[in-house]
Amino acid sequence: MSSSLSPSRFLPAAILISFLTGTVGGLVGGSLLSASQPEKSLAPAAMSSADDATIALVKRMSPAVVAINIEKQVPINSLQPFNPFGGQPFSFQDNTSSTAPTIQQVGGGSGFFVSPDGMIATNRHVVEDSKATYTVITQDGKKHIPKIVSTDPTMDLAILKIDGGPYTSLSFGNSDQIQIGETVVAIGNALAEFQNSVTRGIVSGMHRRVLADDQNGQEIIEGAIQTDAAINPGNSGGPLLDLRGQVIGINTAISENAQSLG
Repeated sequence: MSSSLSPSRFLPAAILISFLTGTVGGLVGGSLLSASQPEKSLAPAAMSSADDATIALVKRMSPAVVAINIEKQVPINSLQPFNPFGGQPFSFQDNTSSTAPTIQQVGGGSGFFVSPDGMIATNRHVVEDSKATYTVITQDGKKHIPKIVSTDPTMDLAILKIDGGPYTSLSFGNSDQIQIGETVVAIGNALAEFQNSVTRGIVSGMHRRVLADDQNGQEIIEGAIQTDAAINPGNSGGPLLDLRGQVIGINTAISENAQSLG
């Protein structure tokens, strides 16, 4: 047997040697190049003043925002997805009339303390079902059974009261002084599942006339504030805040045919 290497084995070996040589050369060259240049800092960039303002606002105001769970006795198989903005919120199609009813959570909304003694503002449509029961959940996870003190169908407002306190409460700003383009923050119980979710946007329109649907029919909302801050089902009744932490509106409705229009 010949002692010389066959071409079929030599060519790959040559390629391998060439590759290793190039790699070593590349690594050495890269190391020399890196050593000749100053090291770049990997420290995170400083937050903007807008971020700082939002973070500070949320820390101060979130304890004043509550979730409102809605429970109702319904046939087990008749639950349909609920939508507290438009369509038919809290409506159910009974396909199983012979099924024994059970207590189920059928939706949820938001609210916020307007006084330290437990007075809560929310939307009227969040608590309008006389056959439902309501539970207020504070940011610390404690549950309270509220008393419905008053409702105003024209303004879609309701006032609830829970025991205990003192609670962190929010103050009201002047909505007549709002500027289009002003930064706003919405806090609420998004999708009736994610309590105290925070979104930020701007005032994108003023004095809107909105035709809103609920299970009792249609109603007209006059003088509404339009925002592109993300508003979702479950945000109803939560505060819309300016960067001073004052309430300039209550999140009430979204457009089903648009994006970022609440």
